[in-house]
Amino acid sequence: MKLSAHLSIRARLYFSTAFALVLLTLIGLMGSMSLGSTRETLDDLLGHKVGAMVEADGVRSLMSEVRRLEKDIIIDHNNAAKVADLKDQWQQASAQAHARLEKLLGQLANPRDLELARQAQVALKEYEQGIAPIIEQIERAQLDGAAAGAYADRLKEHVEAADRDMSALVAALRQEMEASKAELEASTGRLSQLLVGAVVVALLVMVPLTVFTVRSIAGSVLRARDLAARIAQGDLSQDIVAAQRDEIGQLVASMAAMQQSLRTLVGQVRDATGNITSASTEIATGNQDLSSRTEQTASSLQQTAASMEQLTSAVKQSADAARQANQLAASASEVAAKGGAV
Repeated sequence: MKLSAHLSIRARLYFSTAFALVLLTLIGLMGSMSLGSTRETLDDLLGHKVGAMVEADGVRSLMSEVRRLEKDIIIDHNNAAKVADLKDQWQQASAQAHARLEKLLGQLANPRDLELARQAQVALKEYEQGIAPIIEQIERAQLDGAAAGAYADRLKEHVEAADRDMSALVAALRQEMEASKAELEASTGRLSQLLVGAVVVALLVMVPLTVFTVRSIAGSVLRARDLAARIAQGDLSQDIVAAQRDEIGQLVASMAAMQQSLRTLVGQVRDATGNITSASTEIATGNQDLSSRTEQTASSLQQTAASMEQLTSAVKQSADAARQANQLAASASEVAAKGGAV
């Protein structure tokens, strides 16, 4: 858990993908190896053992055909034309038996199987070498049926030995086929077990890993969403701590830095607002002082105006008095002048 918190989302996704690819590669390799082994087993089974059994059965059938033709030649020893025809058939069957034996030897790989086939080949050759002169004498009418039968009975042990060897070879090939079949079934079973085991391991690792990765990513995204919604609503009171170092953790750290910047900005705005309020208070106080002084000045002006009016009235009165005095002086002067004249 703690280790995954330090891994980026990219690294976790890369790891999950790489692990899945490795498992798929291993499953593919195991399947390929098992299929290769199965192919080899099938090739050996179908290309060698089945073919060898077919050839061995063919050789046994041809040896039986050779023995049958031999008996027919002895039975029809008085019919030269038929003996000649049966002799040709006998030679053809014998040649085919040797040809199939050679082919059989090329298909065998087991030393024991090869030994049985070679023993049958030797026994068949010994039989042919012994019976060929008898057939020649019968064809030339130099040997009657009874004598030919007696000579042929002495040689049948070679054919019987060859047949026993071929029977043993067929039985051995059948056992080898059963063993190959069992090996093929075991290989298929092992492949099934390996594939099931690989799938189980993949599920045991990939399912928890996928669930944990999805939960961690989804949880981080939801937490970042809640933080963004809280900040959008103006709640900057809670501290933000980035618990992870992945891409979402880096986003949360950036949101924490943004919240701190917003806190600083709000503090600066609050300080500026306080300064503006203080300045407004001072301005209001100054306005009140100015208004009071203005009222005082207006009152003084009114008093001055009243004094000016009084002064003007006094001046007028003084002027009137002076004018009267002047008139009195003029009158006195006239009176004096008139008095001097008298």
